[in-house]
Amino acid sequence: MLVINQGFSSRYLLRSEIFQILQKSGFQIIILSPASKEDNFVSEFEYYNVFHELYEPSKYREVSSKIYQFFTYARLYSFKSKYYNNFTNYWSKQYFQDRRHVSFIKKLVDILLKSTIFILSRSMCFRALFIKIESLISPQPHQSIFRKYKPDLVVTTSLGMLPYDRFIMQEAKKNGAQTVSLVLSWDNTTTKGIVGAKVDHVVAWTETMHDEIVKFHDIPSSKVFVGGVVQYDEYFKNTNLPLKRDIFQLFNLSVEKKTIFYCLESPTSYKHNSDVLKILAKKIEMDAFCVPCQLVVRPHPIYFRVDKGIGVYQHDLDELKEIQRNYPFIVFDYPEVTSEGVSHDMPVEEVYKLGGLLKAADVVLCFYSSMNIEASIFDTPVINIDLFNRTNIPNDVLANHTHNKRVFATGGVASVSNIDELSCAIDRYLLDPESDTEGRKKIVSQESGPNHGCSANMIGNHLASLVVKR
Repeated sequence: MLVINQGFSSRYLLRSEIFQILQKSGFQIIILSPASKEDNFVSEFEYYNVFHELYEPSKYREVSSKIYQFFTYARLYSFKSKYYNNFTNYWSKQYFQDRRHVSFIKKLVDILLKSTIFILSRSMCFRALFIKIESLISPQPHQSIFRKYKPDLVVTTSLGMLPYDRFIMQEAKKNGAQTVSLVLSWDNTTTKGIVGAKVDHVVAWTETMHDEIVKFHDIPSSKVFVGGVVQYDEYFKNTNLPLKRDIFQLFNLSVEKKTIFYCLESPTSYKHNSDVLKILAKKIEMDAFCVPCQLVVRPHPIYFRVDKGIGVYQHDLDELKEIQRNYPFIVFDYPEVTSEGVSHDMPVEEVYKLGGLLKAADVVLCFYSSMNIEASIFDTPVINIDLFNRTNIPNDVLANHTHNKRVFATGGVASVSNIDELSCAIDRYLLDPESDTEGRKKIVSQESGPNHGCSANMIGNHLASLVVKR
């Protein structure tokens, strides 16, 4: 059973060799997704041994949102006490500080929550008991699907820390299935609290992530397989990526100008994409950089999230379109989103196009993003825009958290905190694209894992072996 709860899960599990290997191996595959009723999605993965079933995470909320919140907050704000975690430390302090004036009953609940967090952070036995208790009281809205197929292996893309993954993992264990967690992103092992459910096997990106899983989440090393980064396979293979001339033709770009590629952050966490974009637009309009430039902007796919037919971030998207009207020389690359049920689900061609843009650009701009790694794969100079704070956490906390700190320590990324620094960094890289290239090589070495170009193949075969071993 492959659990597809959002577009990045689909990219990881379905639009890679992982799905191809499992399908060709003859296993019965159940794709559990909110898009199981969408003809386009179903037909894309239509094979004799593939079955589509409806994933209904909203039913988990129907049981008891208060109990769900308590367990969620306790897990998010807990971390092993002997390991400092500035994300967890900041969020927990902020949460309780914001609740200083709540009612007496809520204060009692907060005392219970603080006590739970204190013990969770200090006792492995209590963490195991905590997971067991939640598992006993968690609902089973997909019980009929488990009874119908009796899956041997249930695959999710988190350690039970992303929304509702832990509940489907708990359902799996109750129904006798093994669980496998493929960690979706480079920061998930240190920014989401402690593990959310009992897991039998984990697939990590790198040896660093392996160590974080073992140290922070009570998972034995023998259960962790370091497979590499599936999302980067196409970048390393470089066989399907468009050439620079194709990218320039597609977006009607000028070969006489340098190309700045700005990858916007998700509107859920950063509300200043438009502010930065206006700054860049005015600079280009005034010809303020050392050489003539053109700007390509790619909105984060979360901009296109839809809930019941309504765009969740339509206001934010409208802001971008207003900028596009005011500065028609900016080229926007709006990713194609193909599903309403699976938010920000995109065809594999979007991966190729993004890789082509990263490779063709002269400078890449982002905000505390894995784009720092992706640009480095192509040795494209990359600038982290430390302008304006994220909505839920200050930038200094972001910068000093383990995954960002590790990347910045290589010297491969220029992080800028004001407009003058941004202009200087862009000019420096445009004049000397080889600047910081050794640092970018270090980023690739430490953050992109093993099996460059074939990690999906390795992970697909690993998953197949786990089924066979049962």
